Amino acid sequence: GTASGDTVNFALGSGSFAYANTITAVQTVNIDSGALFDSGAITAGGVVVNSGGTLAPGPLGTPGTLSITGNLAFNSGSGYEIQLTPRAHAFATVTGAVTIGGGTVDLAPSGGLGAHYSATTFAILTSSGTLGGTFNPAVAYVGAVGLSSTPTLSYDAHDAYLSYGNSYIDLSTPSD
Repeated sequence: GTASGDTVNFALGSGSFAYANTITAVQTVNIDSGALFDSGAITAGGVVVNSGGTLAPGPLGTPGTLSITGNLAFNSGSGYEIQLTPRAHAFATVTGAVTIGGGTVDLAPSGGLGAHYSATTFAILTSSGTLGGTFNPAVAYVGAVGLSSTPTLSYDAHDAYLSYGNSYIDLSTPSD
């Protein structure tokens, strides 16, 4: 990413950037394009995921956590990638307000074809402030595999949840 004054901009094109440290002492972190895999912490007035940008808690290819001290906004056309195994999932915690203005949850399950995922519901995003808005209702997949049941999203005042029934890893239909 690039820094300008109190702003850090990630414009990665179709690429990705994995970061495991702390981004701190900035007013705004913008994810403008590509995917930011962050398993550390961000302290900023706001983190904004713009159209073409994706925020992915955890290291690339592994479920992990991201702690954000400040506000988080997902704009229309943005992505929120959740790495998933049969026993773990990625998630982010936010101390400020979360505003979801569209965007898509992109699910990245791992395991060989036929790996079993038990039916479950879990938080993928938690705010100690408020959570407003929704992602697109259809969950997309990253890569060539998906779950055999259809994942769904739900919300309360502080959390976004992902649910699915008993599932196996199966070949998925590529997302647009």
